[in-house]
Formats: sequence, C-alpha cells, structure tokens
Amino acid sequence: MTVKKYDTVIFDLDGTLLNTLGDLAAADNHALAEAGLPGVTLEQTRLYVGNGVRNLMLRSVYGPEFVSVFGDIASISAVDVETRDGIQGVRDTDGRFFALPADRAQFEDILSSFRKYYSENMMVNTKPYDGIPEFLAKLSEDGFAIAVVSNKFDSAVKKLCAYFFPDIKVAVGQQESVSKKPAPDMVYEALHQLGKDRGNAVYVGDSEVDVQTAANAGMKCISCLWGFRGRKVLEANGADTFAKAPEDIAGWLDMENGMML
Repeated sequence: MTVKKYDTVIFDLDGTLLNTLGDLAAADNHALAEAGLPGVTLEQTRLYVGNGVRNLMLRSVYGPEFVSVFGDIASISAVDVETRDGIQGVRDTDGRFFALPADRAQFEDILSSFRKYYSENMMVNTKPYDGIPEFLAKLSEDGFAIAVVSNKFDSAVKKLCAYFFPDIKVAVGQQESVSKKPAPDMVYEALHQLGKDRGNAVYVGDSEVDVQTAANAGMKCISCLWGFRGRKVLEANGADTFAKAPEDIAGWLDMENGMML
C-alpha cells in the first residue's frame, strides 16, 4: 500500500503565494509622508519585509542598521537620547550616532497609519504569482492539507486569503498571543488547526525568515525563487531545496511521496 510521506503543505504568504510588494510600499510611503518623513523605494520595501509590519516600519523610519543594533525604538530610553547639531539621536556601544527622526509615540502613530491605510488598500495591486491558484487547486485535489502562516497582522492575512484563496481555511497571521516567525509557534498553531503532524508537513517560503522558521519547527523547507529574496540570501541562511516555479514544488512532492510504503 502506498502512503504519503508528506500530506500537508504550510505556505508563507507575501512573496510566496501573493505579490504584495506594491501595496506594502504604497502603505509604507503613505504613513511616512503623513509624518513628514522621506519615502522608501520599492526595492527598499522588498528588503525590509519578512518580519512583520512593525519591523517593516522600524526599518523604513530609522533604517535597517538602527534595527540591527537596537532592535526597536521601544528599547530606547529617554535618558539615552542626546542632541547633536540640533538632531536628536542615540549612540551605540561603539559611539556611532543614529538620528531619531521620530520618538516612540510618533512611531506608534506612524505604525497605526500604516495599518489603517494598508487594511483599506491591500488589494489594489496585489495578486497571486503565476501558476499559484492552479497549483493550490491541484494540491487540494490530491488530498493535501494546506495552511498559510504569515508575519503580516492576522486580520490582513485572513482577509487576503479569503479573497484570493477561499479554499484555504487555515490562515494564521501575527497576533499578540502567538510568537511570530522565525519562532515555530505559528506553524504549530496551523498544524493544530489542520489536525496534522509536523513530521508529515513541508514548509514553503521565500525568505531567510522562512528557512529559519522551518528549521525551528523541525520541518523541511522549500524555498521559492520568485519572491522577495534571491538565491544567495537563501543559501547563506541554510536553504538547500529550491523552486523556480510552483510545478517544481509539485514535482518534489511527487518524488518524495512516490515510493513510500
């Protein structure tokens, strides 16, 4: 009797199933302009996404180097802020000065502006990648359980999946009660809702965060090359299985499942 080695596929959303970059950049620049701050390019947005909208906006407001050093503006105490040449900022342990174009309260307002605008405009330019709807339909026909796990805020994940992929019933976005990726918690929550075991599940994503998430969840990762990162970034973070098109994922699943007894 033939049984499947893998019967479940967990997908990332942005850069994997949907090209959301245009609408993310538009919301990002709307919030920045409203605060009187410089905008970001589409390429910058592409590099900044993957760790949730808070991190997207932290990178957009303060820069990726600030985020790599300090993590979050919320970690900066008022006593650490100094003024140099009329500019407020903070120094790292090496004495480097990082300008702060917004304080903690202002940043929270910027983040709220992003979330509001994006919630109302998330489907202006967003669309599935070529071949994705057909691929998902084939997976369902072949009896695979499917779920989406994304660091995008939960209401947006559910809204996008309901609109573009109504047959996907399990969609888990970022929420306060569950640690975001690359922690495995959101993946485990999706598997729990599906009633499936991680030993029979494969994870599909487009970023280094997804590679790390799959490793932390103890799952095989397939890295798609049509998304927001390139092969070099993925390989540098441990990716070893790649898909240039959705049919490559189907072929890999067929090969892995073909001879299981």
